[in-house]
Amino acid sequence: MTNPPLLETIALTKRFGGVTAIDRVDFRVEAGELRCLIGPNGAGKSTFFRCLTGQLRPTAGRVRFGGEDITGAATHAIARRGVAIKAQIPALFNGLSVAENVRLATWKAGGRAARTRKTDEILAVTGLSPLAARLAGSLPHGQRQWLELGLVMAGNPALMLLDEPTAGMTRQEVAQTAELVRSLAKERTVIVVEHDLQFIRMVAATVTVFHQGQILVEGPADAVMADQRVKEVYLGQPPTPGAC
Repeated sequence: MTNPPLLETIALTKRFGGVTAIDRVDFRVEAGELRCLIGPNGAGKSTFFRCLTGQLRPTAGRVRFGGEDITGAATHAIARRGVAIKAQIPALFNGLSVAENVRLATWKAGGRAARTRKTDEILAVTGLSPLAARLAGSLPHGQRQWLELGLVMAGNPALMLLDEPTAGMTRQEVAQTAELVRSLAKERTVIVVEHDLQFIRMVAATVTVFHQGQILVEGPADAVMADQRVKEVYLGQPPTPGAC
């Protein structure tokens, strides 16, 4: 008997009045996988994320995590099971230092010494050790994003959901974020909603493309980017002459 996927949705549907934002989506991610979700604006990606984390209750269908049904569970209950989300806009304590922000998030690590070790480890992984004493509110955008990634890491989640982690970043910051995400995926499952195709190629993940609330295509990044349907609905490219 095979183990169940870490995360699975079955015919997941979310309607807002007469509008169907998510339409019978069957989706599965295995433990240890790095997956990217892409799609045009309004494709349903963010709504899908919110259904996974309990921020929205699905209209129909099921969500399973680790083989257990979590459909409609409260956000805090889903978080306790090991699901963590990093929103697009960082939520930090601007009046505290970088290290203090991380330390507050390490409460699960144990006693003072364990929390100090965990804080130092996260600062090193995110590249923020030299900025440990700096106020979080004074950080530029890219470093704020890395700090919040560190806060999400602090809870040792089994699944990290990252919503557009490279939004507003420079090319160099995007490359550094790709390296960080690849590092995170060595120890946990990561699902990323992202628009930056360069970043997606950097992480070389399996890609799921949403379109009109459904999964359009899924597969290795290079194959997905070359798919004519993806070019039409996501990249805005017309069909090539003679294409089926």
